[in-house]
Amino acid sequence: MLNLIIFSKNRSYQLDATIRSSIRGCFNSISVVYFADEEHQKGYDILIKEYPNINFIKQTNFKQDILNCFKDEYTCFAADDDIFIKDFNKALLKEITDDVICFSLRLGLNIDYCYSNDKPNKIKTYEDRGEFIKWNWRDEELDFAYPLSVISHIFRTKEIKELTEKIDFENPNTYEGNLQIFLKDLKPKMVAYKHSRVFGVPANSVNSSWTNRNGLIHAYSIKELNDRFLRGERINLDREFNIHSAQQEYEI
Repeated sequence: MLNLIIFSKNRSYQLDATIRSSIRGCFNSISVVYFADEEHQKGYDILIKEYPNINFIKQTNFKQDILNCFKDEYTCFAADDDIFIKDFNKALLKEITDDVICFSLRLGLNIDYCYSNDKPNKIKTYEDRGEFIKWNWRDEELDFAYPLSVISHIFRTKEIKELTEKIDFENPNTYEGNLQIFLKDLKPKMVAYKHSRVFGVPANSVNSSWTNRNGLIHAYSIKELNDRFLRGERINLDREFNIHSAQQEYEI
């Protein structure tokens, strides 16, 4: 019923943490669409052996690779620097009602800062739905006004597939960027848990087409992390994460 699609490029070390922490969720299937330079392929080969039940797709045509991953009723996206920090179950899918465009796993009442824009960002108005919150994204700002993120948002597969088929893109950044042309036609509401379930760890950047803030406090090059992964090191997930932003730097 719920499929997870993870985007990955030269980050086997961080991807391993994304995969290991995803057991907190309720995913029926997981696909990883990845790109690896020659020096990083060995790390992905290790992951492919360690996780035989995950569908690893080495990128050829990125758009078609993504379209091939759409198969369940609902689809969640994630990046390879995401960490799932709290359990969640399929009860959340009942909150995706006719007026809702997506369920955000990365937002909640604990979020009060937008890392990518370096600005305070707290939800202003919302409907209390017990375990969940619901809001009109057109009345909010920054993260809470950004439904077409392809990071940690859950969509009806039929709807996001139709939008995906209408645009051209070559990577996750252009995919998300080009989806924004559909904003005016979207359903007005978003939903989330009261406390976010996922956050991204912006330790480095793996793309040259898009400038993202990263590594301002804790910076790790992809070469360093690749070397550590091949030596057998893994990110410690048995710790408390005090999260107040959808992206938040942590010492690895």
